[in-house]
Amino acid sequence: MNFLSFSMGQMNGCWTGIRLVAAMAAALISAAVSASSATAQSLEERPGYVAAISALQNGNPDTAAVKLAELLETADLLTPIEKDRLLRLRIESLVRSGATGSALGVAADPSFGESAEKAFWHGLALIQAGSDAEALARLESIENLKDESFPHGEELTLNLATIRHRLGSSEIALETLGPLLRSETTRGDIHEKAILLAARIQMDRGRLDDASELLDSPIRVEGVDITAGKDREFLRGWLALRKERPTATRTIFENLAPEASTSLAGQRAIFGQAMVAAEEGSPKKAAGILLDFIEMVPESPILSSAFERLAAIGGLNLAPTTVQFRRWSSDTTLPSRQSLALLYSALAASEVGDDLTALDFLNRFLSAFLRHPLREAAQIQQIEMMIGAGLLDEASDALASLETSAAIPITREQIPLLRARVQTAMGHPEEAVPLFQATVTSAVIRSSRETGAFNGAMAAVLAGDEEAYDRFAENLSGTGNDRLAGDLMLERGLYESAQAEPNAFEHLDTFVRRFPEHPQVADAKIALAELYLNQVPSQPVSARESLDSVEEKPLTLDQREWLDYVAIWIEVAAQSPTRIIDRASQFLTDWPKSARRPSVSMVLGETYYHLADYPNAVTRFEALATETPEADNAEAALFFAAKAASQTLQPKDQQRAIELWDRVAIAGGPLAGAARHEQGLLKLSLEAFDEAAASFDMVSAMEGVDPEIKIAALADKGETYYAKAAIAPSEERTALLEAAAGIFAEVVEQEAATKSWRLQASVRRGKCLEALGQQDKAMELYVNLVRDGAPAGPVAASPTAEFDWFFRAGLAAIRLLQREGNWEAAVAVADRVAQSGGPRATEAARIADRLRLRHFIWEEPGN
Repeated sequence: MNFLSFSMGQMNGCWTGIRLVAAMAAALISAAVSASSATAQSLEERPGYVAAISALQNGNPDTAAVKLAELLETADLLTPIEKDRLLRLRIESLVRSGATGSALGVAADPSFGESAEKAFWHGLALIQAGSDAEALARLESIENLKDESFPHGEELTLNLATIRHRLGSSEIALETLGPLLRSETTRGDIHEKAILLAARIQMDRGRLDDASELLDSPIRVEGVDITAGKDREFLRGWLALRKERPTATRTIFENLAPEASTSLAGQRAIFGQAMVAAEEGSPKKAAGILLDFIEMVPESPILSSAFERLAAIGGLNLAPTTVQFRRWSSDTTLPSRQSLALLYSALAASEVGDDLTALDFLNRFLSAFLRHPLREAAQIQQIEMMIGAGLLDEASDALASLETSAAIPITREQIPLLRARVQTAMGHPEEAVPLFQATVTSAVIRSSRETGAFNGAMAAVLAGDEEAYDRFAENLSGTGNDRLAGDLMLERGLYESAQAEPNAFEHLDTFVRRFPEHPQVADAKIALAELYLNQVPSQPVSARESLDSVEEKPLTLDQREWLDYVAIWIEVAAQSPTRIIDRASQFLTDWPKSARRPSVSMVLGETYYHLADYPNAVTRFEALATETPEADNAEAALFFAAKAASQTLQPKDQQRAIELWDRVAIAGGPLAGAARHEQGLLKLSLEAFDEAAASFDMVSAMEGVDPEIKIAALADKGETYYAKAAIAPSEERTALLEAAAGIFAEVVEQEAATKSWRLQASVRRGKCLEALGQQDKAMELYVNLVRDGAPAGPVAASPTAEFDWFFRAGLAAIRLLQREGNWEAAVAVADRVAQSGGPRATEAARIADRLRLRHFIWEEPGN
């Protein structure tokens, strides 16, 4: 965190790639009012011109900008020199008032001639817009200007040093400041600002003694206001904190804070107090300090920094913050505070994943503030969130609108990047690739080129365009940003791992070897462990070794959670139920809000079920369905909770199973039919025949149920009547058996019935016929099944159930033929079953041999 920044920097949190920059005059090292204010007589005679110059000199640049715009509307009355002079004054007034977009629009006016002053104010406008790299290039174009008529040389040097430091060139920044620090002729206020900047640079470099020496140097009285000493004292407070002298830090900030109403140093001291509280582990206290500041000084020039620091300490979603933001975002009497409250309310909602609420706050901001310096940044963020929320048509419309109005360079460079992201999100990565490539080729801002190369490479992966990927990866390497090159290799590997693509292992393994110190190397190793588990056969030993290599290292919470999750699956692959239970139970304790809880609960419930620990299985399955009813496996959990309850053989648990299956069925999900079927089976086992039949009828009446389940329900309804007949009074028995036989015949006629089902239903129908005393019909049915129903094709390709019911038909036929004394026919049936192959063919052959020996049947059938 750059606690010495006097301007609004980047919004932290989940806002991706967009800096919201406050375009305030205080954010710049301002120059004195331009010396070009002396103009031709024709202009001096105009009241509007006199009013504009007066406003600019008196510190009212907003008024000056309006007056100058009115004068420029009379361009037909102006000479080219006069118009150019007015444009130079207007860009100056716009920069001073923070109207960044308008200032950049003036700079782009083709009638505005090139000059050192234009380049200077254009550069400052680019700084306000967050385009530091472009600003540096613009200001460097006049750095070595030896024109005594240019009045802003010292301010130019100061701004160049500031940008160079911000872009990471601290040594060059200090060299830039050298002449200002050494020259006796440097204006007093500029010299003081150079001292403060040099001290901040030395602090950022860790050279605290050098910073102390600068702050202890004499203050030049001429041109320096009375706050200079306080600004130094403020920096001494931070310096004391850096030197781990919290008591001295507190004393300095406490002495400065009472002057907050009159001194920027006092206001910054309040920030310092908040940051000290945050570093001491009291974020609520820190947030309270900042909220009080925003309430007491709502028009502070560094108000935006208070909001920024509130976000930095994680204070946006604290209850007091929410209350104040709600009030401030509706308070139209203080527009500066209202606008920031709306923007940071959007950030707060985004932090907790409520993108729709965040979009609502952004829409309110954009409707209320049509000329706000942060408007374009808010529009960019609005589009980002629309893409994230899947509102792709809306994002496209918003992009088209922004494209016609964007004035800030970083905004213009973001537009093709966002358009490419929309195309990617729409499933057209091949159309996104050239858009990203165009940004890489033409963008001036380095971060835009890097973003284009990175996202373009990932779009190329999605599009399967290896050539484009290599080109983007080379572009990224050319930036010298090794971290991004590592990020790209990791993201590709993780994506391919999630898609189970064969190259995933190679890319992740290469990443681990090339970037062993990358902060996300743990992600790669955890993903490698998952890949080991997905091998056929699974490799739990290698997976465990991959996890062990990172388990004792410092991990983020996300990495630790992921690691703990994969560790459970390692035990699943190793078939270690005790360790599965230990790992899964610990995971549920350690990660109460994890999105992986449903999966872990399911594994735990299944493990208990397979161990026949049905009570614990019921508890775990029910907890899953109750805690996360929206989870994909919630229905399955409720289904298996019922299944486990039905296995305990306890009446109250069996009743609970019926109730749970009822809930699944009523919900109407994919398992509704299976639940009704299981419910019927349990009622059948409890001899609640009428209720069982009713459940099976419900399955038959359901829409969209798997035909296999409908056939099973129909067959089990027949079995219900058959079982009920066994205990029914004699006067009811015949009707029940006939009904059962009819149902089994109906199963055979079902178009969706497999051969297994037809064999099973036919054998069961035969049992009904036997019970009705129709032995001849039953025997004919069995013999026909053996003759015509043998499983076709190779044994390995036929379902086991086909052989099972074919064998049962054969045994039933042999039994009835033996009862009639038709031994030869019985031997023939046994031989037919034996010749079919299948799991019980040997058993059938032994039956045939036994019948031959017992009844002296030596001839083979058919001979």
